[in-house]
Amino acid sequence: MRIAISASQCQGKTTLCNDILKNWPSYVRSPESYRKLVKEGNLPINKQVTKEGQRKILNALYEDCKQYTKPTDKVVFDRCPLDNIVYSLWAFDKQSSDIDGQFIKECTEIVRESMRFFDIIFFLPITKTAPVELKERD
Repeated sequence: MRIAISASQCQGKTTLCNDILKNWPSYVRSPESYRKLVKEGNLPINKQVTKEGQRKILNALYEDCKQYTKPTDKVVFDRCPLDNIVYSLWAFDKQSSDIDGQFIKECTEIVRESMRFFDIIFFLPITKTAPVELKERD
C-alpha cells in the first residue's frame, strides 16, 4: 500500500509517518527529497512562493512517488503533490506571487497524474483538539 500524509505545515505529518513506520516495520519512508531540495536549493516557500520554486518542488514530489508503481509497495510519503498544488492555489488566490492561472492548469495535470501512485491519502486537518508536539528536525 502506498500511503501519503497530506496537511499544512506543523500538523503532524512526520509524526504520523514515524508512528506508521514504528508500528508496521515492513513499510519504508519515501526519500525526503522535498526538504532537501528546499534547503539545498534555497527555494522560497510559505508566503514567498514562486512559480520556479513550486515547479521544482512539484517535480521532486512527482519523481519521488513515481518510484513506487506497484500497489504491493509498502511506502509512506510525508507529503505529496496534492500539498504542492494546494499551496500554489493559495498563493494564486492571494495574488502574493508570480503564480498565475496557466501555471495552476499545468500543475493540476501533473498532480492529477500523480494520484495514480497512491492507494490512500490521509488528510490531517488543522485542529486545536489534539495538538501535535513540535520537534526540532535535523
